[in-house]
Amino acid sequence: MSIVALLSLSTITFAGGLKSEIMQPPVESIEVEEAQPNPFYIGGGYSYIQGSDKNDDPSTMGYSYDIDADGLMFQAGYKINPYIAIEGRYTMASGADIDASFPNPPDADITNIAIYAKPTYPIGRVNIYGLLGYGKTEVDYSSGTVADWDKSGFQWGGGVNFEITNHFAVFADYTKWCDFDEVVGAYTTTREMDAITVGLTYTF
Repeated sequence: MSIVALLSLSTITFAGGLKSEIMQPPVESIEVEEAQPNPFYIGGGYSYIQGSDKNDDPSTMGYSYDIDADGLMFQAGYKINPYIAIEGRYTMASGADIDASFPNPPDADITNIAIYAKPTYPIGRVNIYGLLGYGKTEVDYSSGTVADWDKSGFQWGGGVNFEITNHFAVFADYTKWCDFDEVVGAYTTTREMDAITVGLTYTF
């Protein structure tokens, strides 16, 4: 076959539009799962504690006093889902000031330990929550002029937090620790105590 014939055949072949197909392996799509937030969190804050103690016993001239204290609160919790959590708290205050109807009132040390169910209503990065649970409040005085006391029972409260990041949030809330009457003989002592707390939480 002559060179002219070969060139003519090549021209006819390419002009005919013969195509070579390149086989490509199939590409599998990779699904990336979003990281789920850890349900455990810890936190702490400042608590302003208020309380009162009133007695109608005439032998004590119906004494009454109010308690004001600056305390520290520590918490740890577990988020079951975005709408409910379980939270434990421990609050302590030393040297509480007492405004009493009698002279030279003692100082007091206050503690409260509690566990709460924490129903939550999220609105974006804001969470409105309640606190419903059981706790124990103890008040120990620095002298024997006033009897120490403690009370265990239902506690409740509520508050709001704001998620600064996926891990950090600030919060403010109110908790009612106790409000009860104690009858001794023919006389009644009325005691109550609550706290306003602001703080910071860290979710792992």
